[in-house]
Amino acid sequence: MSNYKIKKTYYTIILLVFNLFLIYFLIGAYGYLDSNKYRPYLFESNEDLEFHYKYSNQLNHLRNRKFTGDLNSYLFNYINKIGDEKILLLGDSWFDQINGNGYEKSLEELINYSKKNKKTILNGGISSYSPSLFFLQYKILKNEFNIYPKILVIHIDQTDLGDENCRYKDKKIYDDQGNLNAIERFDYDYQIFNGIKIYKYSDIKLNSNFFSKIFKLSNFTIEYFFKKNFYRIKQFNKNGWLNDEQRSFYKCRFKVIKSYLSEVKKKENDYFQMVLKEFFDYLEKENNIDKIIITTFPHKNHLNGLYKTNVSTIIDETLKDYSDKFYHLNFTINDINKKINENIYVENDEASHLTPNFHYEIFIKSIINNLDNMLVNSF
Repeated sequence: MSNYKIKKTYYTIILLVFNLFLIYFLIGAYGYLDSNKYRPYLFESNEDLEFHYKYSNQLNHLRNRKFTGDLNSYLFNYINKIGDEKILLLGDSWFDQINGNGYEKSLEELINYSKKNKKTILNGGISSYSPSLFFLQYKILKNEFNIYPKILVIHIDQTDLGDENCRYKDKKIYDDQGNLNAIERFDYDYQIFNGIKIYKYSDIKLNSNFFSKIFKLSNFTIEYFFKKNFYRIKQFNKNGWLNDEQRSFYKCRFKVIKSYLSEVKKKENDYFQMVLKEFFDYLEKENNIDKIIITTFPHKNHLNGLYKTNVSTIIDETLKDYSDKFYHLNFTINDINKKINENIYVENDEASHLTPNFHYEIFIKSIINNLDNMLVNSF
């Protein structure tokens, strides 16, 4: 081979290596810019990161940020800690929001009840949780945090019907005995609570020096690209080409979650009832629990007739097979129903959350009244 050809080959290899390195560097730079978008959500310590990652592997998602200095409050927090008997609140944002600004009256009412009756109250509310996740969360709180409540208060929201059928049904993991073990995270699709980037970017931020960060960001960006597209290919093979309306269902957008209430869907309602029974069967056998209060509340579209399915009805039907250990605080037919009108809901809120004042005045006060009645009847 002539010297010219040797030099040409040599320079071609150098140019190729340089271009590959440049592309690799640019991918890392892209990863750096992308990680900056997530900066407000990144974890501040490895302890936080490891805790959140561990339990999201079982529970799909946790709270995004702690409400107290206690690490456990990613998963639950104490509203007030006094006495040996525990009351545990399980639910979605209806309980979760008590920890945030604006709902101080609801929080104060629960604290006062706790002090008056010397009962510890724990809040396990996490946004977008539904019965399958309540079930897993309860077992974790009992088995890993030694929480054995005497009273369980579970809020089952109207949107839980759509959550169970659309978001979580295909993510469930069972063991060989048929026991529910986990619900997978939404790591490589466009659903809510896509946590894998937050975890990886947090790990890189916490455990990398300046020089290694760019390489780790490049590697993760490449890995994420291939895994995400592999996931998409699997979905394509499963569902075929999707139009915009079909993609809405595939991605479980909120308009899809609401659609399970807009009409009566027997198959989906039956599945939801099966999910409830799986959870209730377990709770029925829990000797530490004396009473289980299940709350359901109509959404705004129930009042104007746009929703044809009411989760409250499914709960009533399901509870016919269970003991009086269960009590359904059904706001659709409860005496308090006369106070329910369109003005009690947060304006333009598709999920029909209550305004802070009505959350306190109607929802929390009614729960506490029922707790008081239970105490009276126990003597």
